[in-house]
Amino acid sequence: RISAESLHDNSEVPPPDAAAWVPQSLPDNWNLSRRGIGGTVWYRFDYRVADPDGAVHAVYLPRVSMNAAVYVNGLLIGSGGSFNEPVARNWNRPLYFLIPPGLLKEGINRVHIRVRGYPDLDGGLTAPMLDTDSALAGEYETALFWRIILAQTTSLLIVAVGIFMLMLWVRRRQDAAFGY
Repeated sequence: RISAESLHDNSEVPPPDAAAWVPQSLPDNWNLSRRGIGGTVWYRFDYRVADPDGAVHAVYLPRVSMNAAVYVNGLLIGSGGSFNEPVARNWNRPLYFLIPPGLLKEGINRVHIRVRGYPDLDGGLTAPMLDTDSALAGEYETALFWRIILAQTTSLLIVAVGIFMLMLWVRRRQDAAFGY
């Protein structure tokens, strides 16, 4: 569990520190913490870095519903797509953003995550992972393979088998089973 703060706010940039931030543990399932509420929720937490120039760092969001954008030290480093209708649907897609070199400073860095979701539709955010790119990339690629690439490949295979069966049926119309 990550200890963070959250704020229900529809702004497009990270809200100021003086806003009404409330403590929030992550993962945050909106069906439990914000029943009936949708829109945009901001999360913020600190990320401590000892040697910012030693390696490329990344932010990995294993699950988010529906969309997310990540800001580090006030700068947008990545987004899952549109926050306006139609909202990008990233409910099953892991999101991965590299932190540009020079953005992190030694010590504490502030991370904001903007999440857009719908009321009572499994909105929320899992605990984000922040580490070096080399430490996180493998886990991200594994999740991407199992949740996205495998499903897309299976769909293409089903279409190919369907086309093959259609071609058999065109050549052998007397065998009605190929048409079914």
